[in-house]
Amino acid sequence: MATGLRLSDALLYAHGQWVGPEPKEEVVFSGVSSDSRTIGPGELFVAIKGKNFDGNDYVEAALAAGAGAAISDRPGWAGRPVIEVKNGLKALGDLARGVRRSHGFKVLALTGSVGKTTVKEMAKHILQARGRSFQPERPVLATQGNLNNEVGLPLSILEVLKSPRAPMDAVLEMGASAPGDIDLLTDIARPDVGLITALGPAHLEFFKDYPSLVKTKAELIWRMYPGSTAVINKADQDLRAALEGRDMNWLYYGPGGQIFLRKIQPQGLTGQRLTFGGFMVDNLEVDLNLPGEHNAFNALAAAAAAVAMGCGKRDVRQGLSEVKPLAGRLCPVQAPGGYFVLDDSYNANPASVRSSLRLLAELVEIRPKGAILGDMLELGEVGPELHQEIGRLAADLGLDFLALVGDLAKNYQIGIRSSSNKRLREEIFSSPEEAVAWVRTWLEEGGVVMVKGSRAGGLERAVQALTQD
Repeated sequence: MATGLRLSDALLYAHGQWVGPEPKEEVVFSGVSSDSRTIGPGELFVAIKGKNFDGNDYVEAALAAGAGAAISDRPGWAGRPVIEVKNGLKALGDLARGVRRSHGFKVLALTGSVGKTTVKEMAKHILQARGRSFQPERPVLATQGNLNNEVGLPLSILEVLKSPRAPMDAVLEMGASAPGDIDLLTDIARPDVGLITALGPAHLEFFKDYPSLVKTKAELIWRMYPGSTAVINKADQDLRAALEGRDMNWLYYGPGGQIFLRKIQPQGLTGQRLTFGGFMVDNLEVDLNLPGEHNAFNALAAAAAAVAMGCGKRDVRQGLSEVKPLAGRLCPVQAPGGYFVLDDSYNANPASVRSSLRLLAELVEIRPKGAILGDMLELGEVGPELHQEIGRLAADLGLDFLALVGDLAKNYQIGIRSSSNKRLREEIFSSPEEAVAWVRTWLEEGGVVMVKGSRAGGLERAVQALTQD
């Protein structure tokens, strides 16, 4: 049975005041939602203000749709089933904080610059494998998609109210667009295990510099409670410097760490076989259905965090073997024309683009091979330089073609032409659709093309065009 949320607890957690009619019996909300369009019967609607909307304008719509009550930071609801608070967004976080502390599941929280969502999915599968060993099966609560901010993380925690069985574990992804963001999310989630995945230049537009970004990610470990476990990359000197002096239970992964990879055996676009070493997973072999060395590293991070959560060899093997490619995240698709499309269009930063280009270079049996590259956004003043570095790398790796799309495309081109390897042919296009037309001329007899760029570039349109009949 789902536990729900009592009105008395909602008032306590959200520090709110009930201004509605006196309930004749105990009120229990079936869940919590901030979307009046999808609110379920008996759920508690939380009105949140955004840049272009004000959830307070939809309180009546939510109540009309069947919401049991609403939380609002706009006064004047006397007589309506509303909990008045000072700040709706804070109230949502406070609700999640209260529910987290009143339920007994363990929490794995993770953040980083690269691979967060992939690692979250991997860790979720490993924990689910462990959950299936119990009777009845113990479910795992996990962040949906990339709902990893001050709205998405609390809503993810509050999903426990709808769970028919109490979850054993939760996997919560944390994103940041400013210093202090991770600190707040960690305080809400109160993780038992904190994992920091690969770090690199990403979203630098929101941070003073790279050390500021690292410091922000390190907030996860600094905010965690004594007795919890921190899981970090042993080789990340910047991160370790940012955490110097922190007294924690430490589990290091990667070269020199307690858990590491003994061997990576690539198997083309279909994936790779990994051999783990170290604590709890020594000599464990896993068939991973995701290609690329960076995904091997993602699997290592997920396995280390899962071990810290209490998982064993069987759980790691079974869970990782069940992970499937996510659309937009280096997902191989065979197109009707006989060529392959590596759909990596969800987003892009320098570290992830480098990894994907290196994977292309490793596919020695496939020619021609190339990519449609869009802008890497939110890199601030160093953006042009980083685009040039990527262009130079693409040429040095011996790719055949690059279709470049976006305002920063000329910087890719500058980097390409600075390389001593002149094999690569590149063109700049004004839209993904124009790029596709040129790329098709390269793929008439097969080959592979990777599609990658920041979300704003709309490169998923290129994937759609390339994979259509």
